[in-house]
Amino acid sequence: MLQPRKTMNNTGLPNRSHLRNWLLIGTVAWLGISQLGAQGFGPRPGEGRLTPEEVIERMISRMDDRLDLTDEQEAEVREILKESQEKRALYLDAARDAESEGEAREQIKKAHDVGKEANKEIAELLDRKQRKEFKEMQKRMEQLRGRIGNRGAFPSKGNAGGPPPEDAGEY
Repeated sequence: MLQPRKTMNNTGLPNRSHLRNWLLIGTVAWLGISQLGAQGFGPRPGEGRLTPEEVIERMISRMDDRLDLTDEQEAEVREILKESQEKRALYLDAARDAESEGEAREQIKKAHDVGKEANKEIAELLDRKQRKEFKEMQKRMEQLRGRIGNRGAFPSKGNAGGPPPEDAGEY
């Protein structure tokens, strides 16, 4: 009959072989994780979140790919996004510093409204064909936000991500 492996010695401490096994497992796991990082999985050292300017440039690049923006449109969109981003940052900072959940939600809604207004301003710059594609882009983004879920400050309230429910579908 097989006896259970003894993992403790007479002093109540783990056996050395047991500790060695765990040390070996931990070392192998650490090496594997560090190799994944070296192969491009996860952020590399020195890389982090995009700067606000990088976010704007990435957005404009995607819009230009889909909408074929003119140089004038691109410059105006860049300015709208920059102003919108600055205003949104102020509201989101205020939400983080809010004294209550209600105050934070109000600031988050204001930040969302700034984004909606920026989208309206951008749509006004576009011709009919571009505007149609821009609305499709917005729909896809809302669907993506819904799949990702709420990454906001108060996920316990059942918000599945994207705009507040009373604003869903408006654009």
